[in-house]
Amino acid sequence: MNQYKYKDHFIKSFRSNQKLKDYVKDLYNNLTDQNIEKTLTIWTKDFIKSHNPYLDIKDYFYFKYGMLPNYVFLITLTHTHTNHPYLTYANLNQNTVNFIIPFGEATGQVKIEYLENSIQNGELSKDELNVLYAYIQKNIVNRKNAILNVEKFSLLNCSNISNCHKKMNEIAKMRISTVEKKKLIIHYQSYYQEKAIKFISKYFDLLEEKDFNEAFLFLRGSRGKYFGKQRLNTFFKNSKQIVGHLQIFIHLYQVLHLLYEKKQKK
Repeated sequence: MNQYKYKDHFIKSFRSNQKLKDYVKDLYNNLTDQNIEKTLTIWTKDFIKSHNPYLDIKDYFYFKYGMLPNYVFLITLTHTHTNHPYLTYANLNQNTVNFIIPFGEATGQVKIEYLENSIQNGELSKDELNVLYAYIQKNIVNRKNAILNVEKFSLLNCSNISNCHKKMNEIAKMRISTVEKKKLIIHYQSYYQEKAIKFISKYFDLLEEKDFNEAFLFLRGSRGKYFGKQRLNTFFKNSKQIVGHLQIFIHLYQVLHLLYEKKQKK
């Protein structure tokens, strides 16, 4: 009897009677990326419905990964849990389809500590390490996009930048024409957005360099690195919520670097 492993909590595998490429050929009479994507989409929809029926699917993203040329992948975003995607993947030459459960604290999600323990215990094959590396990379990109482009959380939004918000209030009280006010608003919004980009870039540079302690201190510590005499938690307004969204990246980058180190040794 096989001992239950950490990876069994977040990788769910199912076998069919045929290799994936043969199944798709028989179903559509043609092995194309479009037909493979259709197949993975149907399977993923059924899996998510059985795993967490309360979720509504928002979007699918089909892709391939150069490190695993025979594999195909499907990222699935769900409403309310956009930053916690499902990943479906399969080897075209095998008869197994795999689903990675989203990492997080909500119902139906798996704590990322299970992934860390699985890596440390050597449970993952080189292919699985590469798959998870690609998955975490995609998750980081998706989260970066959210904090920059989703209106509510955008770190480039003037209302989320402390000094920009103050400056807008100052301009509103000035006894000058509407045209002059508009010019000042455009100028200072651009100025603080450029400053915000530099701040965010500094933070992610620390994470890329694996300087996690300094990244944490730059984010919210009482000591450590400053940037222009400020830190992220004082630069941004509503810092508790924003800092919380940024702090998640520390854990994600730690896991990403760990995956990279392990897969290099396989």
